[in-house]
Amino acid sequence: MIDWELFDKNLKEIKYPHFLIFRFFNIIHLIDDYYAAIILRFIMKNNIGIFKNEPYYFISGNLSKEYTDTSEILESFYLFFIERTKKLNLIKKWYNVYNNNTFWKKNVNDQINYLHNLRNEVKCIFDNYKSPSSFIDKMGPIIKLNINNSKYLIFEEAIIRLDRLVKLFGEKVFKSIKIPMLSINEFLDLEDENKIKYTFFVYSRIIELLQVVINIFEEFNMADLKLNNLLNPKFINIEEIEIDEVDDISEYFL
Repeated sequence: MIDWELFDKNLKEIKYPHFLIFRFFNIIHLIDDYYAAIILRFIMKNNIGIFKNEPYYFISGNLSKEYTDTSEILESFYLFFIERTKKLNLIKKWYNVYNNNTFWKKNVNDQINYLHNLRNEVKCIFDNYKSPSSFIDKMGPIIKLNINNSKYLIFEEAIIRLDRLVKLFGEKVFKSIKIPMLSINEFLDLEDENKIKYTFFVYSRIIELLQVVINIFEEFNMADLKLNNLLNPKFINIEEIEIDEVDDISEYFL
């Protein structure tokens, strides 16, 4: 049985990795596809920078038809790496506009949870989390009836809620998705109908943005996980597993 841990350790000490990679593909016809695929995973793990910067993916098309596993490993590496890189570049755009040190110090799983909670917080600010009618839905009827000048109270309330969004995300985020930054006087100078439209526009744009950002982080996390699993093969030692005797093979799956 091959000691893969020792093999992995020895690969870390290779002084000329380019020669190793060249030699591996040169003698691959002497290695069974199953083992060649595993060896390639360890080589890529210990020389990830080389594989990132040099297009070894073209080799998969030159491998013999018998080397399906090895070809799939090579192609998957570049597929996952490209997907991860694309999402990372989008995350950098979010980093450039979203100034929140607490968020950026978290690991990616906690960042995803944070973003989900942030979206729920925005919904709560506008009574749109579990309430049957949101704050924006109430604005129209209240303004129309205007009992005891209630429309002025609803405008004040809208300003407070909009201000909370600005404090949560910062002006850079607003400008990045082309939300006009209005002063209190500019907002109050709008026609009543336009006050509602502006409030709805800001809320809907922020919610839409958060969903896009959540998707990007989740897709990055998935690509990163796939890449990590590909570069870190795990093996099950069947000899260490104890299985009680059973009469019916179906019991194995119960």
